[in-house]
Amino acid sequence: MFKHILVPIDGAEDGWRALRQAAEIARFDKGATIHGIFCIEPSDLSQPRAYLQSTGGVITSPEVSSAKALEEKYETWGRRVLQEFVNRCQMRNIRTDTHIHRGQRLRGLGHHGADADLVVLSRNDVVGKDVGFTPSRLGQACREIRRPLLLVLGYARPIERLMVCYDGGRQSKKALNLAAHAAEVWKVPLSVVSVQGRVINPEKELPKAERYLKPYNLDVDYIIRRGNVSAELSSAAEEVNADLIIIGVYRHNFLRRSLLGSTLDQLTQLTLRPVLVASSTIN
Repeated sequence: MFKHILVPIDGAEDGWRALRQAAEIARFDKGATIHGIFCIEPSDLSQPRAYLQSTGGVITSPEVSSAKALEEKYETWGRRVLQEFVNRCQMRNIRTDTHIHRGQRLRGLGHHGADADLVVLSRNDVVGKDVGFTPSRLGQACREIRRPLLLVLGYARPIERLMVCYDGGRQSKKALNLAAHAAEVWKVPLSVVSVQGRVINPEKELPKAERYLKPYNLDVDYIIRRGNVSAELSSAAEEVNADLIIIGVYRHNFLRRSLLGSTLDQLTQLTLRPVLVASSTIN
């Protein structure tokens, strides 16, 4: 289902957690390849020394005399990190491919992820304090990486139950379609959650989801919640012990998103469970 999975790796623990979650997804498809990418950003080369991410924190190099020497230090570190990435995948008998990208990180992920079925991001990639009216980290990722995104917000989890968020909208139908195929191929149960809102009536929308899922012959339960959407989704995921939350993403008016945030932004602040953004393409 996800044959080509892209994971950015820099040596920090968050990235290794993302890799472990990618491996849990890859185990469902014996032919899957996980592509590791190490990014060297222009901002890295404007510093007097290299700051190298590791599981123990940050390793700081001595000062160097040129950007070229600094780039060489990052490249040496990148090759070391990517070799560790290959070793960890080989222990799980997973195919690998590696890249070193020089340039802006998100653009690199967007470029290398164009042919990927899934791009996996760590908590550090998508959760952070917004500044003024600038887009959130997650908003920027959704704009640059127009592929399904797997957000690893805590520890990696074996995938034994899925939960999909459904409101009857176009993007939630994409999420439902992806969830149905995943539950069928992975042979795991599925919970469909709809949260009552000003324009969302679960009693009207959930029967549509039930009719759509009927041909799949899945183990499905349907849940209606009322309240704040992101809070209720997080609570429902805890209640059913979902190992993967699947959600669609919508394009909001920029000012509204800046002032209120999106359901997805808020959800990433409330849950440590992996979140699969069914389609980050913004039309």
